[in-house]
Amino acid sequence: RRAGDVMISALQSVSGIRRKDGSLESLIFTLRDVTERNRAERELNRLGRIIDESPNEMYMFDAQSMRFTVVNASARRNLGYTTEELRTLTPLDIKPGFTPESFALLVAPLQAGKRESILFETNHRRKDASLYPVEVRLHLSETSVPPIFVAIIQDISARRQFESRMLQSEKLS
Repeated sequence: RRAGDVMISALQSVSGIRRKDGSLESLIFTLRDVTERNRAERELNRLGRIIDESPNEMYMFDAQSMRFTVVNASARRNLGYTTEELRTLTPLDIKPGFTPESFALLVAPLQAGKRESILFETNHRRKDASLYPVEVRLHLSETSVPPIFVAIIQDISARRQFESRMLQSEKLS
């Protein structure tokens, strides 16, 4: 405990000092306050759970290799891939409408610092090869080491179906 009766988390270590003959001369006890580290770890775990539980698909991928590093549960369920499978993939593997060149052009304003985020619509391809329309909000986090792209994806299948019904209704009027 510290002054003021505040509880802390601590790591304790004990080491011994030996004489030349090998006998124990003294013990050294060390306490290290890890309260702040434990608080930060709890907060990081909480943030991870919030991201994983989001109904929106969330992806993080390395800005150099473009390989996925984090894919939340909604995305894994909708795509049908496991975490391990997704770590071998890039956005190009699930966005059939893009080539490496067209994707590079899309993210160029983020990499050049000209835009904070970009919003676009495309299709995602599931593991079973079926497609579904999505709205993508993409951001480059350059403060991460290494830099990562963060994508928040909204499945817009229901919206597209509604728009289609509205168009049919207008044609009939």
